[in-house]
Amino acid sequence: RQGAAPRVVGQLGQQEAARDFKIQVSVRFKPGEHGGGKLLVPLHQKLLLQKERGDPFQVGEKEPEEFLDALMGSLMTEPVRLPSSGKVCDRAVIEAQLQRGRGVDPFDGSPLNAGMLELLPELQERIGAWRQEKRAKARDRDEHKLDEDQIQELVDKIGGNLSPDVVEALLEADRLKSAGHRAAEAAANRRRVDDDNGDDDGPGMEEEEELPDHLAAAAQQLEDRLAGPRAVTEVPEFEEELGDGPQRDRARVLAVSPPTGITMYQPGAGVRPFMFARVFADTATQNEVFQGSARDSVCAALNGFNACLLVYGQTGSGK
Repeated sequence: RQGAAPRVVGQLGQQEAARDFKIQVSVRFKPGEHGGGKLLVPLHQKLLLQKERGDPFQVGEKEPEEFLDALMGSLMTEPVRLPSSGKVCDRAVIEAQLQRGRGVDPFDGSPLNAGMLELLPELQERIGAWRQEKRAKARDRDEHKLDEDQIQELVDKIGGNLSPDVVEALLEADRLKSAGHRAAEAAANRRRVDDDNGDDDGPGMEEEEELPDHLAAAAQQLEDRLAGPRAVTEVPEFEEELGDGPQRDRARVLAVSPPTGITMYQPGAGVRPFMFARVFADTATQNEVFQGSARDSVCAALNGFNACLLVYGQTGSGK
């Protein structure tokens, strides 16, 4: 989208002229296979889907009330019942209270010592089983995984495309902005050289061109869509080990949305849209690809302008 920046080729002040050129990136994609499994997405995308569906927001699984210490409200490890008040507390918590107090029940003030505490092995076993189940869910990370239908809903919400004319205008505006930066940098360099030579009549720094309002709004909309919140999910150590651990999801194309958009799944970033000058699906014909990507370059070459088509892809993909 932009030419090479000016480079110093000799003494300071002697610069090679910048050469501006246009690059149009066209792509042809075939959506990847879902495989019927679930895909892990960041929390903000899961909440976005819940908001669209009107589902209540809930992060994580709340501990059952009977598993919580009556005094501190924390998850118990070794539950015991106080004989007088009948409250259930964690042994470590109530023993710490007894050591700091006068040997009384903190709920009703009746006499209490450690030997009077009633063990609850059945409740302790259920708490242990609940902890193991929670760890297994966290290890498999099913809580934030979406099935195929939910992924499609998320693609419809996050994906989409712009018209080729708007994308071309945005690319041209970006090229002009980069050219303005280069011109300003060159002017600043010339001014510094003139100052070193004692010449105060050197050209000043050129002001950067501002984009028209409609292009600036479209550029901001595209930037917000592409640079949405990202949550990078770190891979736990147990996933690095060989064995029966969960396998990582692979990056894949979820949807192709001609004429300018595709939506991909990227592990760690979830569902992300990407914009190109032109996008073709695997059903596009040879003539459609030529008219959309190659025709302008061929016409430019026939009219005496330099043009280049750089085609990249796997063997047999239609280059």
